[in-house]
Amino acid sequence: MKYKKLVFFSYHYPPDQSAGAYRAEEITKKFLDEDPNLKIWVLTSRPNRYIKLKNIYSQKNRNLKIIRFWVPYLGLGHRNRSIAYLFYFLQSVPKAIFIRPNIILATSAKLLTSFAATCAAKLSFAKLFIDYRDTLSDNYFYLYRWTNRIFLHIFIVWIENIVFKTAYSINIVSYGFKDIFLGLENHLKKNMVKFTYFTNGIKDEYRNTIIKRCRRRNNLQKTYNVVYAGNLGDGQDILGLLEDLFKKQKNIEYFLKNDICLNLFGSGPQEKKIKEIIQNNQNFGSDEVVKFIGLIKKEDMPKIYEKADCLFLQLAKGQSLSMVIPSKIFEYSATNYPILFAASGFTKEFIEQVNGSLYFEQNNSTSFIKALKKSRKIKVNYDSRTKFLRRFNTNQIFEKYVKHILNS
Repeated sequence: MKYKKLVFFSYHYPPDQSAGAYRAEEITKKFLDEDPNLKIWVLTSRPNRYIKLKNIYSQKNRNLKIIRFWVPYLGLGHRNRSIAYLFYFLQSVPKAIFIRPNIILATSAKLLTSFAATCAAKLSFAKLFIDYRDTLSDNYFYLYRWTNRIFLHIFIVWIENIVFKTAYSINIVSYGFKDIFLGLENHLKKNMVKFTYFTNGIKDEYRNTIIKRCRRRNNLQKTYNVVYAGNLGDGQDILGLLEDLFKKQKNIEYFLKNDICLNLFGSGPQEKKIKEIIQNNQNFGSDEVVKFIGLIKKEDMPKIYEKADCLFLQLAKGQSLSMVIPSKIFEYSATNYPILFAASGFTKEFIEQVNGSLYFEQNNSTSFIKALKKSRKIKVNYDSRTKFLRRFNTNQIFEKYVKHILNS
């Protein structure tokens, strides 16, 4: 019997820790559940994004091959990561062509992953499906403001157009991107390119684990623990919030007087500077106010949530970042804790749907403290959160997504 062949481009894949990595893994599992005759090759990089994670997950399904290409770890700078992506590109495209797949799928927040899949699809005559998690051209334009950025912006838009016109179907992970893609969507539909909106969400099993942990929580602890869990990069700019927080001694005094502690779990480009700013302000009690714990595996996060009192997230300013659905909001919503958040545009409107969410202005410590004060008095309606999470059940979302691809 001749099996169908699917090549899945995903630069990150577990044990790497990111929303894209876990999304890729869950979609892969759904493919295997849906079609036992399907052979899948996942083309990913070796997990050096976070140095602490060295183990490689074992492969237990004979129809699944995870091919991990070596890419150099040159640091967390944008230029260094672009070079690493180039190594991935040069290895993954020839491998995909050699496999001669029927279907190529790419989940992509970075342009090079989708462009690698596009090149492979053109040369192997496979149907191309793009899972589009970000608008890279807007991110570069708003986040990286060097003198010649306009030329890079034009180049990126040109490549994006090649990707879009090659794709058989494009999935947009956030409804917030709909306005940006509206004109393009109408144009591409004339060329028979399909558009879908299969978002992120949370698995029932993981949601239930968090719920059980939070119910066991010890309410007698003295410290009011505020937890951030996620990437520490320019897109979140937790560094900017801390810089504003440490500018005023009265902010530190408020935290110390009320036994409030910010606990940071994660890793990313801003990690080094965050450690430095905490260390440089130790004389003012910064090490008691902010604790940097570092990277925690996803499966261990429910233990962290069990000890929390409040959760917070922030997205930096920028057009693209005002249109995303942060995957962390689904984990946070599985708890019964207040959620402090800083975001704008569609993202702000989306998070405001979650009962017990409290808005503060981006990188504004005064606004953050006001929201923090409210969080100590608020009562969360957990039933309302349950209804919200039922809409974003990944078991159902990814099952529909996989059927869409296999039946196209």
